[in-house]
Amino acid sequence: MRKRRDGHESVGDVLSHIRTVLGTHVKLASRLGVSRKTAERYVYDRALPPPARRVGMLVGLSGAVDDTLVRRLGAALEVPAHQWPVPPAAPVIPSLEDPIDLALFASAERHGVSPAHARLIALDMLTCVVQLNANVLLAHAALVTVTTKRAVARMAK
Repeated sequence: MRKRRDGHESVGDVLSHIRTVLGTHVKLASRLGVSRKTAERYVYDRALPPPARRVGMLVGLSGAVDDTLVRRLGAALEVPAHQWPVPPAAPVIPSLEDPIDLALFASAERHGVSPAHARLIALDMLTCVVQLNANVLLAHAALVTVTTKRAVARMAK
């Protein structure tokens, strides 16, 4: 492992390790947003990425390689830590005991939207029902009736 004069790890060493994880220079270049030849220059320490592209390179690598490698590259590139990309959040898994979460996840899956989007719509709808002093069960019955009538009318056309 080559060290720079200031004792930090070289950009080429970190990129070489990332290239090993990704498999090829072509995949590394694709993630960095540069040509294969430019990626090879970076790996073999023949050139450094321009400062304006460094944050974008970190963003391109986040999620594709381990977060520690992205942080090591950020340190080697001397990108301030507050500009490093935030690692992706873990997916939310519904609690099997909570019927509301199960219903929201099932509805989101059925309609092709994210569970967070389905939750916002459900919350907005229930808030409107409460503000109108309506009975939730009656509101549900009205929605089902209107939706069924519309579906039958569409099928009749």
